[in-house]
Amino acid sequence: MPLTAEHAAARMNGIGGSELASILHEQIKESGDTVYGCPRALWYEKTGHEQDYEFDESGPIQRGIILEPYIAELYSEVTGHKVARLDHKVGKEKSWEMVSIDRQIRGVPRGVGILECKSVGREIWYQMLKQGLPLRFVLQVQWGFHVLGPQYEWGVDAVLCCDPWAYIFHEVDRDQQLINMMAKKVAAFWKRVQDNDPPKRLKWSDKRCKGCLMRKTCQGAELAKAAETDDEIFGDTEIHETLSDTVATRMEMKGIIGEATGNLDDAEDEIKDVMTEAKSSVIIAGGHKITWIQQDDGTTVDGKKLEKEKPDIYKEYSKPRKGARPLNFYPV
Repeated sequence: MPLTAEHAAARMNGIGGSELASILHEQIKESGDTVYGCPRALWYEKTGHEQDYEFDESGPIQRGIILEPYIAELYSEVTGHKVARLDHKVGKEKSWEMVSIDRQIRGVPRGVGILECKSVGREIWYQMLKQGLPLRFVLQVQWGFHVLGPQYEWGVDAVLCCDPWAYIFHEVDRDQQLINMMAKKVAAFWKRVQDNDPPKRLKWSDKRCKGCLMRKTCQGAELAKAAETDDEIFGDTEIHETLSDTVATRMEMKGIIGEATGNLDDAEDEIKDVMTEAKSSVIIAGGHKITWIQQDDGTTVDGKKLEKEKPDIYKEYSKPRKGARPLNFYPV
């Protein structure tokens, strides 16, 4: 739900559902879900630190804002359930517990529910179809149950993927054990905010740090060390602005390849699962004959053991190998 300036200011005084992923990042990682954010970055935000690193996150955010009303309308049209906006709410007993749900579901026999509207890219979409609803989506709905009260027993994550144009509605039931764990973690985090006690920082090379808005404040010393090492190795590096568009295209293509590789692996795993269940090494599907036949086992030489135990033989049969020259890209 897009927040007003008033609500955005109020969020500085507590934790909302979309911020749980940062606090519960370890649980999310263990679930196999994609991890975004970390407790320390959120702590910097809640303690009023100014962001020190520019990173454009406007694309996915704008997509979500624009598509939210459509997804809510789509859910209502498909299910026949009425939906309505609900004002930003704060916990009755603990003022740091707050929530802004996308929509409230009304007029359903099982009572009021929560609707969260999600628009995702292809990678998350196909991952979700294979692994189920991401834990971070589930946590957001459960947090809504917790803050809004026990009358909320169910909710829905309505997920839309623009390419391919497809949608799915995942129902989420209240899980009090999960809610209790969340509330405990959030309370512990908020105490850190009040005590001005920062959580442990991630390792500076963690991919989450590359686009973190508090990158310099949090990892400044480690980044400086890395920069000194780079200077020792590379010296003064020439800047080629004429390649900016080319590099941007390369990074985009790399992302597409990574996404396609993941989708290819998922498709092949599904085919293998079917063949395993059918106990068949050859099937016909989609206009293709598909084989999955075990090859003969082979052998390989344990080079480290040979070098240690028979160094003369290892040296005699070794030959020089030209070193690789990889093209690496590092954010600066």
